Amino acid sequence: MFDKYLGIGGKSFMSNNVIIVYQDRDGVCEFHCFSGGSGKDLTEAINTFLSAMRVEYGRAVTYYDNPRINDISHYSLFPTVVRKIDDGEDRTYEMEFILGEPNGCGK
Repeated sequence: MFDKYLGIGGKSFMSNNVIIVYQDRDGVCEFHCFSGGSGKDLTEAINTFLSAMRVEYGRAVTYYDNPRINDISHYSLFPTVVRKIDDGEDRTYEMEFILGEPNGCGK
């Protein structure tokens, strides 16, 4: 499935035990994580990913169901806003990361 996603132009980022897939949604980087590691691995991967994405995006967002993920916001290198949105499966929560002004290399 992952190979098919990449085959149709899907974008990904890999860091140790974490794969992050992402796409542009009206100028916002929407991403989703697949983690085979620890919470620390996940947090480090997200911080590394967002640091790279800030070149193109001022904001990033992810959606999830597990409330334990909310704790990641405490370890983010970027300001975060967590909202409970109850928008169906895999969309109970929304975490928005404020990356700042893009560095002029993209959208």
